[in-house]
Amino acid sequence: MKLRGLRVAVGLAAVAGAASPALALETEYVPEEVTTETPDHLDGWSHQLDLGAALQVGGSHSVAGQTDGTTVTLSANIAYAGSMWRGSHELRLTGLLSEAVSRTPVVDDMVKSADVLSLESVYFFHVPGAPWIGPYVRASGRTSIFDGVDVRSGDVVYVRDGETLTPRDRLLLTRSFAPTYLKQSAGVFARPQEATAITVDIRLGAGARETLADGSYVVDDDGATAEIEVKALQTYMQAGAEGALEAYGTADEGAVSYGARAEVMIPFYSSVETDLDAIAATNIEIGANFGARLNDWASVQYQLGLLRVPQILEEWQVTNSLLLSFGYSYTRTPSAP
Repeated sequence: MKLRGLRVAVGLAAVAGAASPALALETEYVPEEVTTETPDHLDGWSHQLDLGAALQVGGSHSVAGQTDGTTVTLSANIAYAGSMWRGSHELRLTGLLSEAVSRTPVVDDMVKSADVLSLESVYFFHVPGAPWIGPYVRASGRTSIFDGVDVRSGDVVYVRDGETLTPRDRLLLTRSFAPTYLKQSAGVFARPQEATAITVDIRLGAGARETLADGSYVVDDDGATAEIEVKALQTYMQAGAEGALEAYGTADEGAVSYGARAEVMIPFYSSVETDLDAIAATNIEIGANFGARLNDWASVQYQLGLLRVPQILEEWQVTNSLLLSFGYSYTRTPSAP
């Protein structure tokens, strides 16, 4: 408002100053055109919130290669994406809660099939004169809310910490909020492409990671034995070099969103001793997502995640979900002054 009032005052003063000579010379006065530059980003907050839930029911009877019975899956997602601009400062916040339970003819219990809670905050400073590059600071966390249980269709023998347990059809592996993965990093970023359809972020820097996993286990079965071996996880901290590549965008006025990312962290320090060298101990995280709003109350969402943390588990941890959900979507963007 102050800036607008100043412009009005200057404009009125210019017209008043020009009025007298214009009348004396009886010529038409044409004021100079005033131009204003529109910023690339409007200052303020942008929010995107998606709430969804789905129920899937399927059954089979006398089908070759399938167990007779009914399969039921219940799932729910809460996804948030927010961004704030203040001049050269950009803050980006994201959050995801994804939960699903399933019951199959093989296991006649509702078993957790998805349980992810993740939060991330990234701050970018865009260098004046070269806004596509600058320093960044990032912090993120990922965990599970509920206990993790390995469930079998019949009694099996588990071997845990060298101890052979009595036969059972399930074993508690992890407690709530375990394991928890924390990340912090800082460095420089480059954004060579920025548009609604596709934006590309490249980040290089130094980072630290903490895994809080005391009292947690993961199935690490040796197929050559009849028993089911489980491996104890441990809490540790790493520090090293980090690199990330991320591409994301929207189409159809935001009704369709998509993205992909790849992140690598080469540890040069570890709080626990390991036989792995820096390359073999490299942490890799790959992800992709796609979402489309079919109408005001229905949407389809797909998420893929690949995680390799050699000090936790040498195998790739793969998660993917396809969800046709019915829920609520809210979008808010800053308006032009």
